[in-house]
Formats: sequence, C-alpha cells, structure tokens
Amino acid sequence: MDSLRLAVTRGTAITLVSIVAMRAIGFVTSLVLARRLGPEAFGAWVILIGFQAVVVVVAGLGLPLIAPKLVAEKHTAEARTAAILGGFLTAALVMGILAGVLVVAAAPWLTRIMVGPAGDPRDTAWLGFAVAAIVWSTATGAILQGRQQIQRLAIYSMGLTGLNLALLIPATHVYGLPGAIMALGVGHIVFALAVLAALPRSLRRLNWSREALNHVAHGLALGWPLLASTLLVPLVAWLGRTWLGRHGGLGSVGHYQVAETLNQAILFVPMAITMPLYPMIASLSRERPEEAVRTFAPVFVYVTLLSLPTAVIVGWLAPI
Repeated sequence: MDSLRLAVTRGTAITLVSIVAMRAIGFVTSLVLARRLGPEAFGAWVILIGFQAVVVVVAGLGLPLIAPKLVAEKHTAEARTAAILGGFLTAALVMGILAGVLVVAAAPWLTRIMVGPAGDPRDTAWLGFAVAAIVWSTATGAILQGRQQIQRLAIYSMGLTGLNLALLIPATHVYGLPGAIMALGVGHIVFALAVLAALPRSLRRLNWSREALNHVAHGLALGWPLLASTLLVPLVAWLGRTWLGRHGGLGSVGHYQVAETLNQAILFVPMAITMPLYPMIASLSRERPEEAVRTFAPVFVYVTLLSLPTAVIVGWLAPI
C-alpha cells in the first residue's frame, strides 16, 4: 500500500510540475512571439493558430478522444494491442495529411476570410504542414495515455513546450510568421517520434489490416459524438478573434491576446496551488463534509488574497 501511495504521489507531482512548467513556458512563448512579430503579424498568428486548433479537432473525428480508453482495454493482449495501435497511427497519419492538404489547397480563400486581403496565402499554406503534424502527435499522445504512461506523457509534453519555444526564437528571427508555423509543426513531429521510440518495436508499425480497420471504425463510432463539446471552445475562440481582426484590425487581435496572456498569468498562481487540492476535497466531502468546509474554506480565501498582489504586479508590469 505504501509503495502504491508513493507511486501515486510521485505521478501526481510530476504531472503538476509539468503543468506548471508548460503554463510558464507558454506564457513566455506568447510574449516572445508578440515582441518579435509585432502586433499585426502576432494577430495573424493568433487567428491562424486558432483555426489550426479547430481543424485538428475536426480532422481527428473524435478518435484521439476515445483512443486512450480503447488502448487501455486492449493493453494486456499484445497482438490486439499491435492491431489497435497500428490502426490508430495509420488513421491519424492519413487524416492529418488529408486535413493538411485541404488547408494548403484552400489557403488563398482561407487567408482572405481570416486575415484579409493583405494576408499572405503562403502563411496559411504552411499551416497545413502544422495541422498534419499536430493531428499525428495528438494521436500518439493519446496512445501513450492509453498505455497508462502518464508520467512519460507529462515529461514529453513539457519537453514539447520547451522545444517549441527554442525553435520559435530563431525561426521567427529568420522567417517571421511562416517560421513560427514551421517551428510548431517540427516540434510536434519530434514529439510524435519520441512517443513512437518509447513504444516496443512490435507496436510501432503502421497497420491497415482488417482487424486494425475494425478497431478504427469502432473508435470513430464512439468518438465522433464527443466532437461537439470538444470543438466548442476552440471554435468560439477562433471565431471571436477572427471577427475582432476583421472589424478592429490584426493589431487589435495581437493586443487582445497579450492581455489574455497576462490574465492567464494572474490566474496561474491560484490554479497551481488549488489544483492538487480538488481530489482531497472530493474525498473528504463524501466522508466528512463539515470538516471539508472547515479545512479548505480558509485555503481558498488565502489563495484569493494571494492572487490580488499578483494581479497588481502583472498590471504594473503590463506596459513593459
């Protein structure tokens, strides 16, 4: 029991550290891009990346959402695991490439809608490369989650965030906005290859056998109903930024995104503190609800008070 408790504690700690690190690196990445690209190009980046998030969810057809469950169910039988993993990897690769090709083909039209007449269709075309890479990396991450390698997934995700920042700095310096999009795609390809390298050799192969295709069809049947709820948040965010860009200019989108990044910095401290408390609160509330209120209510008061100076500091540093 002690070893199990220690393993759970270690896994939770690694996951929490990775979340904290990814949020911090993501915050720095947004600020670096805003400084290097300028308001107009950064606004175009925000709109294009918002569109990429929508396309990735749609292109997956719900398969990455249900893949962890299906992979976990077949985790004990190696032959069936090879079929389902190979089928999912093949489907994700095909769907990612297809979505990327469609984005490239529609790049001139998409650019006029999202960025306006002044936009460069080549930027949107490079987004097709990023979409294909992200669809595949999302599927590999779902497979790793299904194999219950949560700690490895957390470490790899943290590494992806750091790699994106490391690639974005020189890429934007040399190529500007297209360089940022290319760097994003390269980072996700490296992530997918790292996940594949962590799998046993027998599970790394693409598979389009009848059994593998049956697993894919079963996954799509279960996964596509989950699309609506998953798609809602990125779709609303993208539509809102696109509307702001068309009516207020791309610079307004860039300034809005910087403000939202600062808002996330304000929320970061209380979220990092309270996130580990939720499982304990849920457990204690079922057994001793009055004690749960008495124990944790002061904690949330203190966290709220802690966020106030954070908001003041961020607001003071905002002009910088």
